[in-house]
Amino acid sequence: MPRRDIDDEHLLRLRRWVIHRHEDGWTTWKICRERRLPQSTVHGWLRWGEEGRELTNRKAGRKPGNKPVTDAPEVVHEVAVMRSCWGWGPRKIVRVLGKDGRRVAEGSVYSIVKRNGLNFPLNKPRKKHDYIRFEREHSNSMWQTDYKQIDADNWLTAYIDDHSRFVPGATIVDSPTTATAIQLLEECISEWGKPREILTGHDAQYYAMRGGKSQFDARLEERGINRALASKELKRLTEGGRVKSELKHVIGTKRQKKTYFLTNLGERLAAELKQIAAVEATEEREGGVGGRPDGVRVLARKQATDR
Repeated sequence: MPRRDIDDEHLLRLRRWVIHRHEDGWTTWKICRERRLPQSTVHGWLRWGEEGRELTNRKAGRKPGNKPVTDAPEVVHEVAVMRSCWGWGPRKIVRVLGKDGRRVAEGSVYSIVKRNGLNFPLNKPRKKHDYIRFEREHSNSMWQTDYKQIDADNWLTAYIDDHSRFVPGATIVDSPTTATAIQLLEECISEWGKPREILTGHDAQYYAMRGGKSQFDARLEERGINRALASKELKRLTEGGRVKSELKHVIGTKRQKKTYFLTNLGERLAAELKQIAAVEATEEREGGVGGRPDGVRVLARKQATDR
């Protein structure tokens, strides 16, 4: 393999030869045919000679566009001041400089910051604040359900616990129907208990498109389960992004989510029993000074349980 210096020397002689032949009156076409060179290369070397540029410079030159400002003293000084005094990042510095009519790329600002020793990398990634984690506090507080088409002939439907992400049940069917959704719901309730609330979209399997009450709503009412319909904001935070994505992973993490589901469900029941005991203790204390009607006691106990 030839050495780099030998290649550079040969290329330098070739460039000088092209310029000398052009000065002797050779046409560009004749020069290209003699040495089998592309016309663009010959034109570039001739332009270098006209500009008085060093023929040893192997760089093709700067691409057309804005003039580079990374070495401009006034820009470097302003970037350094903004970074050191106020701790601004490249994006904000670019925005401020743009208001003064100076167009600088974020990469150029970052190069200036790094070159002047003003870049201080974080030891750990920043905490993300651009999303809100939406979930119920306890297991069986809310289930979510939806249908997802997995291929041309099959649909997957499942119920997902909003808190633990545990899947009480899932099934694959030929077509999405209300009967399948209700049957799967009954199977899930018989094995894992009844949720307080179920969140669905405005799909025909769950929602009465022409008004009235759907079969799914009627079954939830018989079971004493509240119904939640996904609005645009709620759907963005919950059903729209979570159910359809987690239906892909129904099998993989079911075992560990089941353990977490049962553990949290026990914590929820213990908290509810504690609330009921507090209500009964309050009833006994107030009963000593006149008491309250039985209907009020029952209502207070029911409210404590529903929370």
